[in-house]
Amino acid sequence: MKKITGIILTKNNELTIRDSVSSILPLVNELIIIDDLSEDKSIEMVKELDSNIKIISHQLKRFDEQRNLGINLAKNKWILMIDSDEIVSPELSNSIRETEDQAGIDAYWSIRENEIMGKKTDEYYNNRPLLFKNNLKFSYPVHETILIDKKRKKKLSGKLIHKNWRSFGYCLEKANHYSELMAQRWLEEGRNYGKTGTLVLAIIWPFHSFIQAFFTRKYYKLGLFGFAYSIFDSYWRLAGILKFYEKKYK
Repeated sequence: MKKITGIILTKNNELTIRDSVSSILPLVNELIIIDDLSEDKSIEMVKELDSNIKIISHQLKRFDEQRNLGINLAKNKWILMIDSDEIVSPELSNSIRETEDQAGIDAYWSIRENEIMGKKTDEYYNNRPLLFKNNLKFSYPVHETILIDKKRKKKLSGKLIHKNWRSFGYCLEKANHYSELMAQRWLEEGRNYGKTGTLVLAIIWPFHSFIQAFFTRKYYKLGLFGFAYSIFDSYWRLAGILKFYEKKYK
């Protein structure tokens, strides 16, 4: 097996951080936690699991910068990166152990199994590889991704378990944070939609996002909570558009 540096991003995630860290520890030679100033027992739990884990406290401003910080600190050629609400399944763990350096392959991805209130649905999650070489970097402040030719990525067996529902309040908080990051990014890019363009965008993009989440990503299988999660996925985009307009034109 390759020598791997594990990286986990966290903030106030004491409900799943123990399982997340435990699932990745056997696979890595080095583990780095990038903590967005948690105020719960997340970091205390991490320290109890292994005193050799490196913990870096760094306030999150952009998700791509937070991930790239971890990559820059890594000692090994290969990076295994997950979030603190994600857990490497046993089958995925075995698949990671069996990977070897292959010419032309720089990153590996897996199916992500979303789990909401005991119900599950699979999502093809190849835009954010979980195992990749340390010369690759993330782009975009929210829903960040590694820009890489699909021919240089390979699918792993098994699933990354995503426990992505804590409460309605948490989802609203998360959506508001995402929208703020998006609005700031658009300002930095110098976007200029005008009133009519902003109105059209505010109608089309959130609606499209809801349809994509609920039907294409099959959140309808999760019932009421899948519907609610799809609404949140649409809401943060609408909120981001409105925040951008407010900041730029008011």
